[in-house]
Formats: sequence, structure tokens, C-alpha cells
Amino acid sequence: MAEIVKLIYVMIIFFYVFLVSMNVDASDECVKVSDCSPTKYCLPGRRMISSKGKCKCLRNMFIPIPE
Repeated sequence: MAEIVKLIYVMIIFFYVFLVSMNVDASDECVKVSDCSPTKYCLPGRRMISSKGKCKCLRNMFIPIPE
């Protein structure tokens, strides 16, 4: 009987830790581009912007004309 109670307690603790870890907000909060994490980078042909408090990479729409 005591083993069943211990098993239930362990299950409750496991599910609690699992649910808490699911609610972690792990996104970059930024106001300007310089606030973005230095480990975040964009692929070639894209540039970093700050939109709605998040760092995002956008595709460059304009291609410079070589002179």
C-alpha cells in the first residue's frame, strides 16, 4: 500500500515538473536589433529585424545593382 502511495507522489511530482518546463518562455525579448542574442544569426540574403519584441530574420527584397 505504501509503495502505491509513493508511486502516486512520484508521478505527481514528475507531471508537475513537466508542466512547469512546458510554460517557459524561451524567446528573445528585444526592442531593437542590438538587443538580439549574439548567437542568433540570419542566413545569407536575410537581415535581422525587431518586430513585436521578437528578433526575426527577413528576406532582403531589394538586390543592389552592381556598378
